[in-house]
Amino acid sequence: AECRVMLPKVRPDCILLDYRLPDEDGLSLLPHLRQDGTPVVLMTSMRDERVVASARELGASRCVAKGSLSRDTLRSIVVRAIAETGC
Repeated sequence: AECRVMLPKVRPDCILLDYRLPDEDGLSLLPHLRQDGTPVVLMTSMRDERVVASARELGASRCVAKGSLSRDTLRSIVVRAIAETGC
């Protein structure tokens, strides 16, 4: 994925990661994205507890359902994820 090339060049405060990606799923990227401690919020349209549990085990700061997100809710989730990691 492109993010593997770009991430060492930039230092994001937080990463919003979709579960469904064109070339792989977000869970397979989580270990690579969390290496530097950057909080990752996994967004999914699926309501599968196994996905949520796997995301948490792999280091996701949060796992949220896309269908229920408002702009303010997403902003609050990102702010909390950043604050919890101390970034």
